[in-house]
Amino acid sequence: MIEPKLRFKADDGSQFPDWERKKIVNVSDRVKVGFVGTCECYYTDESGIRLYRTGNLQKGRLVEDDMKYVLKKFHEANKKSQLHKWDILIARHGNSGNAVLYDSDEEANCLNIVIIRPDLKVVNPKFMVENINSASVEKQVCRLKNGSTQVVLNTKAIEDLDVGIPCLPEQQKIAEFLSTIDTVIAKQKETVSAWEERKKGVMQKLFSQEVRFKADDGSDFPEWEEKHFSEIFEKTTNKNTCYGTDKIISVANMYYKEDASVSNEDYLKTYNIMLYGDIAFEGHVNKEHSHGRFVLNDIGNGIVSHIFDVFHPKNLSLYSVGFWKEYIRHEPIMGRVLVRCTKSSTMMRNLVAKEFLQELVPVPCIAEQQKIADCLSSLDEVIEKQKATLAAWEELKKGLLQQMFV
Repeated sequence: MIEPKLRFKADDGSQFPDWERKKIVNVSDRVKVGFVGTCECYYTDESGIRLYRTGNLQKGRLVEDDMKYVLKKFHEANKKSQLHKWDILIARHGNSGNAVLYDSDEEANCLNIVIIRPDLKVVNPKFMVENINSASVEKQVCRLKNGSTQVVLNTKAIEDLDVGIPCLPEQQKIAEFLSTIDTVIAKQKETVSAWEERKKGVMQKLFSQEVRFKADDGSDFPEWEEKHFSEIFEKTTNKNTCYGTDKIISVANMYYKEDASVSNEDYLKTYNIMLYGDIAFEGHVNKEHSHGRFVLNDIGNGIVSHIFDVFHPKNLSLYSVGFWKEYIRHEPIMGRVLVRCTKSSTMMRNLVAKEFLQELVPVPCIAEQQKIADCLSSLDEVIEKQKATLAAWEELKKGLLQQMFV
């Protein structure tokens, strides 16, 4: 077989034996599918047994989002789907092929997940998870999918996956090495999260006026003034008159769409102009923004779909783009505004522009707006640097994996 570019040596400095190609079935005590079917009638509260599902599996880790719990009698009746420490879990559909290690002694069960119970005499389970998630094995899974995103991986397909296996001592060295990097990555993620939480705390203090800035000469700024949105913004319906795919703005993530999905020029002319500093209402319902949200255009002039309401600042000399970008994200104020000014349907939240423009919000003078914007921008710079460090570590691990697993 092709040897990995990155190899470890034994403690005495000698070379470990060559890797061998083996099928997963040959290095496992058992490969089986967890419970398949409907079990909602057995759901209970957090006093029950954890039930892991496809959505709880992400590459290399278990997540607790939307965790379900089942009654003890369900758990005891379904022994084949009970999880044991060091089991490797693989999603059968959706994120097919994602492998996660179950390293807990806590009782748990699973739904529609393939369970690999590795033979601990020949494989290190931490090594095996990284191996299954490697690009080499991912290519095999992609071939099984054959272009389909709805493929269901069965136990036979998992058993036949071909993996490179070194001797157990080398596996352990690889697992320890990657665990060290994972620890660094986890700590860096905590650092990013900590800075993001600090920023939220600062925003809360600033927008609640618990903390106030002073003018450059040390004097107090004027009290924040209650203003109608109609004093600050006007709803704009200026339509696009030219075709330019690189100027179509994705409102959800605020970036220029390089390859627009809309190719009909007549339809594109129905798009709304969105200038720098404008805000748009994005009414798609999702977990984070159940009542919709506002987003501010801080990337440049462009066009957006006519389904979005666009509001233009009336006086740019009294308007800090940086301040309003953060202010419209402030849930305690804008959340209440959105609830009062949106009408809901099954799939969308629709803003009533007239009612929105009549809403009152506290607004500081332009000089204090700018100081708030500069403060939050400084925090953003720190957060972005921490995120860049995190991305560098993740990229380093990715490169190492490519050299270790072939």
